[in-house]
Formats: sequence, structure tokens, C-alpha cells
Amino acid sequence: MGGCVGSHHDSSGSLNENSDGTGVALGRNQPLKRERPKWKSDYPMTEGQLRSKRDEFWDTAPAFEGRKEIWDALRAAASAFESSDHLLAQAILDGASITLPHGALTECYDELGNRYQLPVYCLSPPVNMIEERSDEPDGSDPDSGAADPSTGCASEAGSGGECLLRLRLSTGRDLRLVVRSTDTVGMMKRRLLNQEGVPAATQRWFFSGRPLTDRLRFGPAQHLQGLRGAVVKMCALFLVVLYAGLCYASSDSNQGEVETLMDNVLVLKRSKGVSREVNVTVSCGGAYENQAVVWKKDGEIVPGLLGNDIKVLVKELAGGNYSCHLSQNGEYLNHTVILVQLDPENKTVILEENPSGKGKIHCEAANYNGSFNCSWTRTQYRTNAAVLLVKVERNSERISCELDANGREIHCQENRCPFQEEQSSISLTIYIHNFSLLEAYAKSFYLSDIVRPETLPHLQLGDEKVFSWNYPESWEVPRTFFVLDFQVKIVKRHHTCDSEESIMLNTTQDTNYQVKVKSNKFVFCVRAQDKYTEGQFSPWSQCKVDKGNSDCS
Repeated sequence: MGGCVGSHHDSSGSLNENSDGTGVALGRNQPLKRERPKWKSDYPMTEGQLRSKRDEFWDTAPAFEGRKEIWDALRAAASAFESSDHLLAQAILDGASITLPHGALTECYDELGNRYQLPVYCLSPPVNMIEERSDEPDGSDPDSGAADPSTGCASEAGSGGECLLRLRLSTGRDLRLVVRSTDTVGMMKRRLLNQEGVPAATQRWFFSGRPLTDRLRFGPAQHLQGLRGAVVKMCALFLVVLYAGLCYASSDSNQGEVETLMDNVLVLKRSKGVSREVNVTVSCGGAYENQAVVWKKDGEIVPGLLGNDIKVLVKELAGGNYSCHLSQNGEYLNHTVILVQLDPENKTVILEENPSGKGKIHCEAANYNGSFNCSWTRTQYRTNAAVLLVKVERNSERISCELDANGREIHCQENRCPFQEEQSSISLTIYIHNFSLLEAYAKSFYLSDIVRPETLPHLQLGDEKVFSWNYPESWEVPRTFFVLDFQVKIVKRHHTCDSEESIMLNTTQDTNYQVKVKSNKFVFCVRAQDKYTEGQFSPWSQCKVDKGNSDCS
């Protein structure tokens, strides 16, 4: 009866903390500064190597966080910025509603609060760039036998040179593995599995805060060039973490479990009835190990919290935002927000129960085109609670959603065909926090469960008591495929359409109905329902009739 042709769209509805940890970065904006960043590569770089390095970033960055359309806009803005077309770059940013808290493309936010960070090598060439020389190997060919400038490993054909790779786990423990220049990250994950028993599916590998994909090789190592890190015996020092971001944390007590919810946000899950104090280890990041670091909690200096790694005693629900700074000038370096979630009971007190009695999140759609809304209501004493993160997906594919400014509703759009059968349900999880208390609310549904036709338009009374109306304009076409049943009802004057005392109740598929009652004073009511799913009814449309006169709404 119908068909659609669409393209895959991968998007995320995550909401991130801003750089100083004070909340979602919405509303704070500065115009793009004209100065291009100056930087020096760890090794002399050719234009081809720089181009490959940029392509690697733009190809992999959208796969980990943020929205693809924003990454595309940032790529176009970065290109215009490097070409000194400042007006075009600013126009692209304004058109995509991208916010620059510091007036630089190195840190950006979209209108949902998602954070985007562009490395300096995407904005300008290094000061030590060299010309291409065709008679010398540049390390871009894994079989050329050239020494990789990042790792120092010679890429021997077939086997690859060996290096001793230093790893740091999220527990803080360091270990070393032998790696060949022909090995991939995926191969090293399996090697770590065999040695330490860490499941490969749960491993997340990062270098200087950047995630590494399973297909990346250690030989050419273009994904490592230009990143900050130490070199140990001519091999790059890697940071292997099992969480997102630069900071890591662990609990030295079995009374609480620390998990990473998103960049710079840690969740301490604790059970009821156990000790209310848990020590959590927090790190400023591997890049600051040799720096003089001081710490603040919620913006206030905490005496005694010094150094790159600290232990934080979390009592009851008293988490907080721990930020690290250089001691000599107070320069901000990093931050970690610690939230507390009751587990496994996860007692919820922030949101109210839906009046319908069907959970605390209400979702509704006007048709099957993939657009739907979900809303919730905060309890009386939790009106300041804020949404931290929204995850919506079907069959492991993210669905794009936008959060209302009031923080009480999301608008989602799935890229789907209205004629398509639903093979799997939509999964929705909302993370909301009140101070340091975090609660997660989950809901699973099919579109067919939440579709509710809109109010029937153009209801009117014609001759011989014949009432007529139209399909909602938002309802799918063709109407022969997306068929509605119409429930018609007549109640006594001064009664509402929801009254259980009806004079007549009937169902029709026509968009008109002749009333055959003796009374000249009554209320005519009509509403719609999907014929095949028998889902939710639309709101009532009604006409109040009084001796031939009618008032329809």
C-alpha cells in the first residue's frame, strides 16, 4: 500500500556538563574569535599527515558522542575559520545554534547541552610543518619499513616491530603488554582479556582523553600523532580506562560501586541498610601527574586535597562537583561530578506518578511518522531537579530528541517509514538529579502503543441532524491504509462527553453520522481510534444542540 526510502541517522540526546561543571551549557555564548591557535606537533608533520590526522578525527568523532548534524556544521565552520572566512564560520555556528563559551572552536555546545571539543590540529597547521618529500617514507605506509614517529616502532613487513605498551586500568593499576606495529586495538583487547580476564566488550581504550576504535593499528598510529602523552622506551604511553573522559574513580569499599554515566560524571550506587560512608578515588588526569594540583568542591577550596589523585569521602547523599586547578594560578584543569543513586531499589522521589497510573513518564504521538513527545512532572519538593541525560533508542540505534527549556518534556524524531512494521520497542531512559541525588526513569513502548489521533476538525451540524467532521490533518495518508474508527455518543444537555449516562453510543468508519433521537436538546460527541491497533482515543469533539441551534467545538 505504500513505501518509504530513508537514510540512517545516528544522533544522541545526551546532556553534558559544561567545562566548569556548573550545569548544561545553554545560553552562555561568545562570538568566534579571529585568532587562530598556534601549536607545535610532537614531530615535524607534512601536509598529507595533517590531512590524514584530521580525516581520522572527523570520521570517528561523531560515532562516540554528540549529533552528526552538529559535527558536520563544526567541520564546515572549522574549514571556513582556517580559510580566514570568519563571517562564514560565524554564520554556520549561528545557523546550527552552536554555543562557544570561550569564543573558540576548541569547546562548543549545541542547544541540547552536548559538548564538542575540536583539537587544534583541525583549526590550524602546526608551526613545524614540513614539505612533502616523495623520496622519503613518511610512515603512512605500514609496509614501507619506516619508523612510526609516534611510537618509534619499525613496521617490519608481515610481523611488525615490537614495543612494550604501558596500560593504566580504571582501578589505577598499571601493567604492560607487548604490542606489534601491525596489531589493532581490538587485538589488544583480546590480549588483555586473556591476561587479566577483563571482557573485551566492556573495555574502553583512551589516549589522552580520546577514545580509540577497535580497527586502529599501532603501526601508522596517525590517531596518536599530536596527542599529549609520555614516551616510554620509544613506545607511546597509553591510558587504558574503562570509563569515558580523562578522570577515573574507584571505590575502596565493597559498600558502594562507582560507575561512569557520562564524561566527568560518576555515579556511586549504594544499597540501603549498609554503611553510609564510601571512599572514592578521583584523578585529575594522566596529563597532570607531575603538576602541583589543588582541588575545589562546588567551587570552594578543600584544605588537604592536593595532588593529581585524591580520595573523597562520600557521606550519605553528599556528592558534589570536584574540580582540580593549578596551585600557582588557580587555572582550571578538569572536574568530576559525583552523584549518588540508591541501588538496587533505586527508590524514586523526584517525579510524580502519572495521573493515568501508567508510570511517571507519559509518551504520545499524533501519527506513525516517527515523531513523539514524552513528558513528566516533578514532585512538589523537587521542582529544581534537573535532567542530566536522556537516552532514547530502538534496536541499539539512537533516536534524536530535544529537551524543552522547562526540562519537563522531550520532542523526539525517529527516522522511519510510517508503513514499516515495528519489530522492536523504543527504549527511553531519563537521568534526573536533585543536588547529588540521581534517579533513573525507564520506559519501553511501541509507537502503536502511544499513537493518539488529534482532535477531529470541522465538526458541524447539517440538515436532518447529520453531523460531519474530517480526519485530523496530522493523520497519515492514504486513509484507506491508515483507517480510523469513530466513536459517536449522545449525552443529555449539560452533561460532558465523558459521562457514563449516554443516550446513544455507536461506532462508524464514515466521517458523518445522522442522529435519530426525539430530543432537540442534547450533546453530540465524536472521537477517533486507530482501527487496527485499537490504541488510544483522540480527545472528544462535541456539538451542543438546542432546538436546531448548535455550538460545535
